[in-house]
Amino acid sequence: MIKLLEKESEANTYLLQLRNQQIEKQLLEGVKKSQELALVSQQYEINKLDASQQALNLENEKKENEKNQVKLELLEQEAAYHKLLASKENQQQKIIYGSIAVILAISGYSLYRYIRRKKLQNQQEILKERLRISRELHDEVGSTLSGILMYSHLTREQILTSKTVEVEKSLNNIQQSAVEMVEKLSDIVWLVNPEKDSLQKLIERLEQYAEDMAEIKGMEVKISISPKLANINLPVESRRNIYMFCKEAINNAVKYSHANVIELHMHETEKGKIEIAVSDDGKGIDKAKLQNGNGLVNMRQRAEDTGGEYLLETLPGQGTKVSLIFKIT
Repeated sequence: MIKLLEKESEANTYLLQLRNQQIEKQLLEGVKKSQELALVSQQYEINKLDASQQALNLENEKKENEKNQVKLELLEQEAAYHKLLASKENQQQKIIYGSIAVILAISGYSLYRYIRRKKLQNQQEILKERLRISRELHDEVGSTLSGILMYSHLTREQILTSKTVEVEKSLNNIQQSAVEMVEKLSDIVWLVNPEKDSLQKLIERLEQYAEDMAEIKGMEVKISISPKLANINLPVESRRNIYMFCKEAINNAVKYSHANVIELHMHETEKGKIEIAVSDDGKGIDKAKLQNGNGLVNMRQRAEDTGGEYLLETLPGQGTKVSLIFKIT
């Protein structure tokens, strides 16, 4: 019985070992299954990560495609914009060229009309000047020649009747008339000469006339002209009116002022305006007693004809200054 019990104990021990081994084996299998499950879980996680990566890649690819699509649309829009811009620039160029063509056409027509109007104006001025010269030749030179002719017939009759004193008077009248006619012809020829259009030439002419007139009464003549005005050209009619205005003023100064000095000066009063003045240091004029004789009326009319202004400054004992202020045209 003891042996049997020993055997049974050994058998139980063995069975216990076997059971422990089975338990260990089951534990190992459980561990293995746990490891396998962990591996499966890890693989699942890996697969999940791969799937996420693929999804992310797909998303990135989709975004890239969308980005490329947007770029393509932007390029198309930019191409369309450049095409529209080119079309607009082309249209603007056509409009600009058309506008230039219209402006050139209008300018050409305006220039044609201006040239035509200027030509007609020049023709009218030439015709007016010819009529004026004809009238002056008829009125002034013609009347002077008629006077010379009359005095020549009278002189012949006086010679036949031996009236020596009357002959001398008639010859003096003929001589004076001839001098006046030569002077008038000289003025007419000088005024129509295009080489005498400048203010400098006008002042030189007036200076010579003033010196010739003043020499008779021993008066001194002074000339003052601004250098920058010397080369300004004047139209024939303006030059004539200014010349005759100053000539009348010089005549009055020589005849009536009892002055020692006559001064002719010209300067710019303001931009675009010139003053030509004849002044003297003579006895002056009392304006209250001043009468508008032909000389003053003529000077005022000359000033109006030039579109200018006539000024008379004088006081008894303080000399006289006659001025013509006109615009440069």
